[in-house]
Amino acid sequence: MEEIRTKCLIIGSGPAGYTAAIYTSRANLQPLLYEGHQPGGQLTITTEVENFPGYPDGTTGNELMEDLRKQASRFGADIRSGIITDIDLSARPFIAKADDGSTITAEAVIICTGATARYLGLPDEQKYMGLGVSACATCDGFFYRGKRVAVVGGGDTACEEALYLSNIAKEVYMIVRKDHLRASKVMQHRVFDKSNIKVLFNTNTAGLYGEEFLEGAHLLEGKDTENERQYDLPLDGFSRAWRSWRRKRPPIPTAPSAPSRTRRRPSPQDCPTGRSWKGKLPIRSRHARTMRRRRRPRRRRWTASRSRSIRSSKRLAG
Repeated sequence: MEEIRTKCLIIGSGPAGYTAAIYTSRANLQPLLYEGHQPGGQLTITTEVENFPGYPDGTTGNELMEDLRKQASRFGADIRSGIITDIDLSARPFIAKADDGSTITAEAVIICTGATARYLGLPDEQKYMGLGVSACATCDGFFYRGKRVAVVGGGDTACEEALYLSNIAKEVYMIVRKDHLRASKVMQHRVFDKSNIKVLFNTNTAGLYGEEFLEGAHLLEGKDTENERQYDLPLDGFSRAWRSWRRKRPPIPTAPSAPSRTRRRPSPQDCPTGRSWKGKLPIRSRHARTMRRRRRPRRRRWTASRSRSIRSSKRLAG
């Protein structure tokens, strides 16, 4: 069992994790980074990346994450394979435990665990991952220009991705297992107004097919009903569209906040007599009472008697 002390512990190895490692290494904090169960994050399951700055000809997700890893290592970041299984954030320094039995004591912790994509659970999804199956229509929509694609889901996320793909692809199919869309009415109207979006209600995805690349999906319409029908839908792209699972992060304890000094709006219960000041609710404070007692001084009129007294006082002084 190894005991490690570090100034900065980074949990996660996606773009955020490697970026944090680069900046903390350049600040001479000697960070320790644990890659987690998916080194490189979700970008490693993406084939081509064309919208990342610095790559005019594009790159692949694996190459991009490998470049970030090398850059972090060049500045002295200690990158290790493993998973942080437990961490105590209730007191400083923070104490974390890794799956290899190591105990890490860190002065600062940066959590970059990211999210995990949710899939249908079909056996063919992993086979065609990056070869037609996508977890982000916005990221991979460019590759389906002028082609036929399908989006699984009936919520706002599915409608947003279908609308985005409708401006790129030739035909977009929405595969909805229910007889209605769960999206907001505004999103539903936008989807139904698009001529190249076709919604397939009461339809489930039974599987995918294709030799080297995705060629289509096996669909099941009216499951467990008298009108159950199975057919094949030729496709070039297949995307699931519901929110990703955010990886669970340990709760971060916060110190009890100091009582607020902001004056609350007074209520009628603050003044039993029901009196008010200038039409407002009573403010029971020393400053308010002083202001109520303060009166504007009356301006003295300039009279002839006052002029004579001033002249006499000047004469006596002279």
